[in-house]
Amino acid sequence: EAIAIASKSNIGLPIMHVKQKRLKKIPKDLEVFICESSTLEKKPLISEKEFQTDLYYSILDNIISELDKRFTNNSDILCGISAFNPKGNHFLDYDLIVPLANHYSCDLESLKAELKIIKKSINVYEEKFKLKITDVFIFHAFLCEYQIAFTEMFKLCSISITIPISSSACERTFSCLKRIKSYLRNSLLDNNLSNLSVISVEKSEAKLLDIDEIIDTFSNSHNNRRIILK
Repeated sequence: EAIAIASKSNIGLPIMHVKQKRLKKIPKDLEVFICESSTLEKKPLISEKEFQTDLYYSILDNIISELDKRFTNNSDILCGISAFNPKGNHFLDYDLIVPLANHYSCDLESLKAELKIIKKSINVYEEKFKLKITDVFIFHAFLCEYQIAFTEMFKLCSISITIPISSSACERTFSCLKRIKSYLRNSLLDNNLSNLSVISVEKSEAKLLDIDEIIDTFSNSHNNRRIILK
């Protein structure tokens, strides 16, 4: 408003020297990442074109390269993992399982012999227990029960359900740890903290526990009558 009034009245404006902010350098350990914030910036993004070329395309390139690195280089192993999914079209396909078996040094002859009889064993198991094997966890429970006969299959199936395909489960675990270790529980020992974390992370399994049985076990483990729970 002052500039508009001055120009209308033909008043010369003083030359203002605006001190530019010093541009901070990105630390070396973050150079491989895309950093765009007030504290880590190489130059301000003014126009839409600069935003598109300097930030948007760079993020897309990083995402595509990470996807290629994760899924292209390990495609054989990932296909082997998918062969343990009963809902898949290539369930128990020997050709797909072989790269996974080679990667984890399994005995291929034993694996081939196990695959010859496992489908018939699954049919007998489903008829006997009236239980349909519809997902990898039920299939793993079946192999766990007969792991003496299907040693290699049990090993590979256990690897398939535990191998970290993504980091989301790990990140959820750390988020859960932040909720458990509050300032009120800051003096917890590592053993107690670990046990509480397992209970909190594995909520589906924790809900199946019998609380009354846990209380009785805790009560019976102490000889002091003053802390016996009723």
